[in-house]
Amino acid sequence: MKCRALVVSVILIGAASAPAAAQIKLDMNKITCGNWLGYGSADRDFVRYFMSGYYYD
Repeated sequence: MKCRALVVSVILIGAASAPAAAQIKLDMNKITCGNWLGYGSADRDFVRYFMSGYYYD
């Protein structure tokens, strides 16, 4: 039982220390209307929220 707890704790520590790969780079100057219309709804929401925070903060 102690061995299992040790293995689980090592896995959790290893997973917590792994770098996150969710960051993206987006050049807002290069987005055109055609690009905007080609984005999915989640990407449009991301750009919309980013621009809202950029202009109002």
